Amino acid sequence: IPERTAEIVTLLTTRNEEIASLVRRGDFSLVWIPAFQAKELALALAPHLEQLAPPKRQVAEPALHELVRTAWLLDAYADVGNRRQIEAAHAAFTAALNGLVASVRESR
Repeated sequence: IPERTAEIVTLLTTRNEEIASLVRRGDFSLVWIPAFQAKELALALAPHLEQLAPPKRQVAEPALHELVRTAWLLDAYADVGNRRQIEAAHAAFTAALNGLVASVRESR
């Protein structure tokens, strides 16, 4: 996991794109891999949030928690293979990632 915030954010975005591609193809058995990689990246990003201004941190911290939570949901729903649940979890994952990325990028 990189040290720099920007590199972590780039990898998070890449993992989200990988998840989206797997979901589109219906390859649910592999969703857990980029989902859990994203979870680890998000957790590595957590200490970097302390450097944000308080208003940005108030947006970024819940987004990070939601990103981690929905990564677990993606894994669980992919095990079951329910497309609707997986798509809903991925939409929530993407929204959380977008909030996190916006907070981090705007403060540079």
